[in-house]
This record gives sequence, structure tokens and C-alpha cells, in this order.
Amino acid sequence: MKRDIEQAKPLYIPAERMFFSMVGESIAGLWANEINVSKSYLNFARYYEVAKKSIPKLEYPDLNFVYYRNDESEYIKCGEKDVEIKYTSSGIQAILPLVIVLRDLLNKREESTTIKRLGVKTICIEEPEISLFPNRQKGLLEYIVSLIKKIDSRVIITTHSPYILSAFNNLILANNTAIEKNDKEKEIEEIIEKDKWIDFEDVSAYEVKDGKVVSLLDEEYKGINVSAIDEVSDRLSEDVDRLISIRYEG
Repeated sequence: MKRDIEQAKPLYIPAERMFFSMVGESIAGLWANEINVSKSYLNFARYYEVAKKSIPKLEYPDLNFVYYRNDESEYIKCGEKDVEIKYTSSGIQAILPLVIVLRDLLNKREESTTIKRLGVKTICIEEPEISLFPNRQKGLLEYIVSLIKKIDSRVIITTHSPYILSAFNNLILANNTAIEKNDKEKEIEEIIEKDKWIDFEDVSAYEVKDGKVVSLLDEEYKGINVSAIDEVSDRLSEDVDRLISIRYEG
């Protein structure tokens, strides 16, 4: 019974995950020596250590690199160039622990007949957008969704990025459009692959504002109200309009 309870615990993937990329093979020492860091970080360190051993090589087409490891170190292969993880960008260092752990969970899910045996029912991902340009944020979000749907697990994502929410909206819109125009499914798939479509009924979205939790779902249009967290874009546009008006007046 105790084992079943432990298996039901959520997997938390912290924003500080790039730290685990930098420490490399020393990661086991964090929990073996009872280093004084958050327990949630140590739990993730365990997941990541196991996942790396089961995935010695991983291709990530969106950033055009291949991850691989040997007995001595970990590398990123970009074209013909091999770079040790510790010398790569912070964006790559943040992506790797996230993607490797999710791929490992997917592999385990495909080997298992039940989600219970997987040991993870909820996956919490903190700020997937860290250190990424907007177009990379979009690509990573879509990649995460495609993996999560195959893993068949609940996912909770925290973000400060309107690009992440906009990308979510597009995936929801693709599904909405396919429902309303089922004869246009192939055309929709040319824009967004079907394995990334999201059912609006499966989504919850909230903003914490002035000490209150407010829903961001737009029930009428079946989407997420991205403008609620992107008010700064409107303010910037207003400032630009006013400055241009002053610059060219008269």
C-alpha cells in the first residue's frame, strides 16, 4: 500500500532544472550526500538520473541538435560539432532535463499496460519558456503536449509567458475547428499536427491577480484569454503611437 501511495505523487519539474544539466554526472551526489536543498529538487534529481541512464541518445529536431552521453560526459551534437553540456546555452540546459524526463516517462508508459504502473499521475512543469526565444517557446510547448498526450497523464504548467498561452490557444483552436469543420481535418493538420490538438473541455487556466485566482478561460469562444496577462503589449503599443504622434506632429 505504501508503494502505491508513493507512486501517486506528482512529478515536479522545477524552473531551476538547468542546474541539473550543469552538474552532470555529479547529480547523484546531491541526494547521496543529503545536500541541503529542497526535497522536490532532490526528487527531480532522482528522476533525471534514472532517465539519463535509460536514454543515452535523444534527437530534438526543433532546436536541430542531438543529445548523447557516454561514460565520461554528456554532449550536444549540432551539425558536425560536439559540445559538452556545460558549454551550451542556458536554453538548451533548461530544455534537456525536461525533455529527457518526459521521454523516459513515455518509454515507460509504452512498456506498461496501466498508468498506475508508470508511477506518475500528475506532471508539474514550472516555466517551460525559460531562456528561450518566442518561436522556441512555441515549439517546446507543442512538443510537450505531444508527449503528455501519449503519456496519458495530467499536466500542470506555470508560466509568465503570453507566448506559451498563445501556443496553447492555437492547439485548442485546431481542435475546435476540426470539430466544427470535420471535412477540413487534413488542412488543419497541415498547420498543426493532430497529436498536438487539445480539447477545450480538458483545459483549465488561471491567473493569480491581487491575491485572487481568476479563470482565464473564455467559454464563449472556447479558448484562453491571453490578453489578461499581456496587458503590457497594449501599453507598449499605446506608448509607440503617442511618441510617433509627437515626433511627426505639425
